[in-house]
Amino acid sequence: MDKQATQTHQDSTHVTTSEGDSGGVEVSTTEAVFTEYINVLNQALGENRGSFPYDQLIRLGDTLIGDKRIGVGVFKEDADNPHDWFMVQFEDGTFELMKHGKSDPDLIWKTQSSYIEDVVQNSSEYIEQPSRIDLGWLKQAVGMA
Repeated sequence: MDKQATQTHQDSTHVTTSEGDSGGVEVSTTEAVFTEYINVLNQALGENRGSFPYDQLIRLGDTLIGDKRIGVGVFKEDADNPHDWFMVQFEDGTFELMKHGKSDPDLIWKTQSSYIEDVVQNSSEYIEQPSRIDLGWLKQAVGMA
């Protein structure tokens, strides 16, 4: 298999990754990008546990939305018309991807595809500066907004 490219099948979707000059991974599906976005988000929250306001946000999140199914709508331009959906759960300060698709969510979180792509492409910047991560929906859900 070519060292420069790897192909896999995931949920009937063709996922292609390739190593670029920067050593980063380029992905071709919303699911792959969203999965990596969740990983970056979890790493940023994990590395900032114990610091304000992330510790408070994590504790409130665990208390107030820990048992909720969160539907995440990914949109290109129009937040009212997401092109893809994911179900996540927040537990012990960590987001877990439950499934691809929308399934009777308790809470709705909408995010623009260009934003999650930027977070993935510039992950180290977002991890080092977690204030750049858009957590407005979570702050609103736990009463911090």
